[in-house]
Amino acid sequence: MRGAGKRCRNATAENALSHVLGYSVSNDVSSRHWQRFCNQWVKGKSFDTFCPIGPVLVTPEVIPDPGAHSGPSRSARVDC
Repeated sequence: MRGAGKRCRNATAENALSHVLGYSVSNDVSSRHWQRFCNQWVKGKSFDTFCPIGPVLVTPEVIPDPGAHSGPSRSARVDC
C-alpha cells in the first residue's frame, strides 16, 4: 500500500498518520430491495454508483488530529 509516496507496512500507532495522503468523504449506499430480494446484503451494495467518494481530498495539515472529529451519528441514517 502506498500513501503520500511512502511505503506503509506494519505501521505503528506513532507513525501511522505520517502515511496518510488525505481525507475525503464517501456515502455508503444500499438498495434495500436487492438486499431483501437476494437475502444477501452484498448484492444490495455492489452497483456501480453505490459508493460515491469526494470530490475533495483534504490534506492532513487541514485536519491535524483526526481522532478529535466524530463520525456520522446513527440518526443520520436514512431508511427507504
